[in-house]
Amino acid sequence: MEAENALRANIKQKGENSYYYAHQPRPQVNPSNAIVVEGDGIITGGDPRLAHIHQHSSIAPTVVPIRNYSWADETEKVLVIVNFVTGGGLTQEMVDCQFEPKRVTLSVRVSELEEHRLILRRLSHNVLPEACRVRVKANRVTLTLKKEASSKWFSLVEAGKLGDDWS
Repeated sequence: MEAENALRANIKQKGENSYYYAHQPRPQVNPSNAIVVEGDGIITGGDPRLAHIHQHSSIAPTVVPIRNYSWADETEKVLVIVNFVTGGGLTQEMVDCQFEPKRVTLSVRVSELEEHRLILRRLSHNVLPEACRVRVKANRVTLTLKKEASSKWFSLVEAGKLGDDWS
């Protein structure tokens, strides 16, 4: 009983600055006298109403770096071969490749949520982007890089430039 008296005494002494103010009984409000404000974006209760339809943008896929590939140097071209293990096989629509004189970017969208990417920046020598080709088979992508000059390539990319940063 004494705790109740101390609580009430503290509320009476300090008013709404009292530590115990939240425990004070509140006067009852008659809801029939309440003013209801309605309009767009104001929630007043009742049946659910659709406020807004959000158009989903496509979810960006997780990018998986391609680290396993092989390459072969021929007189007029260089072949880059990437093997894949996919359930349904690869199609041309799943593959995008961009060629530049000293750079190649291969993207393979294996699902809505996963994209495999190979970036070869600073190729050892220049290639002719307009003459480069992509060939897609069920489990393999072959890039044919047309050399600008018929020279021997001892390395596919300049030392230390495999393209591990994804910028």
